[in-house]
Amino acid sequence: MVPTDFLRNVKLFANLPEEELINICKQAETREFPRDAFICKEGEEADSMYIIKSGIVQVFCDDGAGGRKILTHLKLGEYFGEMALLTDEPRTASIVALA
Repeated sequence: MVPTDFLRNVKLFANLPEEELINICKQAETREFPRDAFICKEGEEADSMYIIKSGIVQVFCDDGAGGRKILTHLKLGEYFGEMALLTDEPRTASIVALA
């Protein structure tokens, strides 16, 4: 699959012109995370967003008692981290790779 084809199937980028998709592809990098690896942690500064090309991630925040409050699970084509980039605020949740 051509990288722009993948991005076109991501809701956030679906209506962008081909030129913009190409520009995004030039800035993007592929990263792999093993099972149970933290991708980002609640409270960290943000410098990137992520789009899931394969696997599943768990989104959670601290429950205040040392545990996890699971917010959701994300899969192929879904994304996270965009809000912290747009607002220049720390990450509001942690993300861990499940598969």
